[in-house]
Amino acid sequence: MTNHFINLVGVGAAQMPGTELVFLEIIKDFDLIIEIGTDNGGLALWLYLNKRADAAFYTYEKEPTHVKIPKNHEINSHIVYCDCLTEDTIDSISALIKSSGKTLFLCDGGAKIIEFGVFSKFLKYGDVIVLHDFADSPNETQNYADAKAKLLKDGLWDGCGFEVHEASYNSIEDDVISAGLVKYNYNKFLGVLWGCFIKL
Repeated sequence: MTNHFINLVGVGAAQMPGTELVFLEIIKDFDLIIEIGTDNGGLALWLYLNKRADAAFYTYEKEPTHVKIPKNHEINSHIVYCDCLTEDTIDSISALIKSSGKTLFLCDGGAKIIEFGVFSKFLKYGDVIVLHDFADSPNETQNYADAKAKLLKDGLWDGCGFEVHEASYNSIEDDVISAGLVKYNYNKFLGVLWGCFIKL
């Protein structure tokens, strides 16, 4: 059966089916999880429910009307409504990263390439940063189309949405190098349209 996106506890997520399986392989490794771009909240809710019990979690959303998580759910106290690219918020997030153990940082807001460039420089050894709607370089358009075609062929997706990639390796390569990042579980994450990097 094909699916548009992940749906958890009645909350949609603009993610490819199987995304949760890829994140499940690494999520328990982290003391802090930060997501930029809550949107409907489906992925945020999944991350919150599947992280280690002692791991801290924050998700940032600029538009409160986008979030569809039930108002009585405990995750609501972990949603920060603001523009993540203001100086105060950048300072606040960088302090969280610096003062915590191992961090998983998700760039899935409206400016993924900028988010990656701004926040990757605050990562510590062993921290992981991922960004969504990502295609490998070179030949980004073809690589993105091939990843979508595989999901269609495997019956995991019905072709709805995700018409173009928003980020590519070429678009973040300078930040990858300057932040001392290397590809991490790269092909698995590419299969669900994410780029994944670790600070070493």
